[in-house]
Amino acid sequence: MINPCESTYSLDATTETLELKVVDNNNARILLYHANLYGYDDELVTQFKGTLELMPGTTVIIERSGTANPTLNLTNQGTKVGILYDQEGNRTDIQLGDYLDIIYTSFKDSLTDKGHNLLFNLDGFLKVGKNLNRPNIDEIPAILRTGYVSVIGRSLISRTSYEGGKQQLYPGDLVTFCHNHKTLKDSISNKGFGLAIIDEKPGITVNYRINANRTRVFKTGPKQENSSYDFSVSMISQITMDRALQGFAMVLAAIVTLINIATFFLDFGMYSIAKKEEQKSNQNKKEKNE
Repeated sequence: MINPCESTYSLDATTETLELKVVDNNNARILLYHANLYGYDDELVTQFKGTLELMPGTTVIIERSGTANPTLNLTNQGTKVGILYDQEGNRTDIQLGDYLDIIYTSFKDSLTDKGHNLLFNLDGFLKVGKNLNRPNIDEIPAILRTGYVSVIGRSLISRTSYEGGKQQLYPGDLVTFCHNHKTLKDSISNKGFGLAIIDEKPGITVNYRINANRTRVFKTGPKQENSSYDFSVSMISQITMDRALQGFAMVLAAIVTLINIATFFLDFGMYSIAKKEEQKSNQNKKEKNE
């Protein structure tokens, strides 16, 4: 009753970096617009326009510091990261390996000034933020800026939902979601869904939800025992936050109270009648004896 139970967690954040692990073939595609693509050692194509279909097992890291051009890094150990399609949706002849860097060039001029956004479907497992223990002067730092994680509960006795607590996130936090499942099948069935938006605003806007047992937040600094904490809810907590269940419990308690009151008066009435009958019987016996 007090251990963390599986709940729906909703993440709303502004971040400069996120990491998505694709766990199944969901036909998810990334929009590429004025994008340069690089392999390990060579440039594959410049100013590419089209889409990239992600393969299962691919890890995608998206970064955008401030209003700079966004960059993507894709890896998939032992197999290709995805398949490229042109603007008409036809498969290209460009062969991708297990590593790919994508740089969007002239992003502001080509998209945001025209009112267009870059949208990324977040279908899989997500990490948001990055710990910066030793900042590098040659590296543009990309961190989580702000946000919060909330628990969305579903009533045990109705179809209504409720917000069961909220955890504030701070600059430099790293957020992950933890499961108690051990098999890939269970992991796929509990993957998360969401959306990342890159527009004229600095960084990346993220909305993501997932069924998990707890949220784990790592704080910036040395990795010590107190450098992270878990945000979770237990069955007892869910019961105390379920307004519909509380209302039902109050009605049930009122009914039980009324039944107890009615039973008390009924028993009292029966006792009074029995007492009067006893007194009447004793009076009759006394009169006969006289």
